[in-house]
Amino acid sequence: MAALEYASSASWFINAPAPIGNKRLRAVEKYDEDDESSVETRVEVGPSLDAVGFVEIPGGKKITFDIRETKGAKPEVDYEYIKANGLAVTLTKQIIGGRRTQYTPCRLSMIKPTGDNKGEHTFSVEFVALGKKVL
Repeated sequence: MAALEYASSASWFINAPAPIGNKRLRAVEKYDEDDESSVETRVEVGPSLDAVGFVEIPGGKKITFDIRETKGAKPEVDYEYIKANGLAVTLTKQIIGGRRTQYTPCRLSMIKPTGDNKGEHTFSVEFVALGKKVL
């Protein structure tokens, strides 16, 4: 039996209308994916309260990036522009040596800057997607 090899890194890409364009997100330090959909059980009608089936509850997908601030006046991606203009974008995750996952369409819902007196200046952005597919 062959030994399992584990993925050690992933790359994220954004595809947005001009002036953002199609870019690899190089300043992402950490990401988190969340699926808001769920499955619930339903019980039968009558004296028995046994569960008889499942119901899928639809929900969106959330992708959160922790991003390191870059020097200079022009950021890698102008997230403020994306949010202010309500742009719909596509996000793609490529596990190096593995599968690709695409989230589309996505809207930017939150930008949260953080920093400290030790020189750590980062911000979090949260995208909400309607769909997810494995490519």
